[in-house]
Amino acid sequence: MTGIEIKSSSTYHSTFKKGLLRFRENVSPLARSYIVYSGDRLTFSDGIEAVPYQQTGALV
Repeated sequence: MTGIEIKSSSTYHSTFKKGLLRFRENVSPLARSYIVYSGDRLTFSDGIEAVPYQQTGALV
């Protein structure tokens, strides 16, 4: 399963990962986790990637 959290901000905030992390811990492991927002692409050590909304077509 792939988790996608969509945010309207162009500035990344660490709170963006909160929902994805909670889902992974309490519901089901995720094969991939993405935050879609208006900023730059970022990759985190916990496997979550922040992706600009312009690049979302490459996720599927």
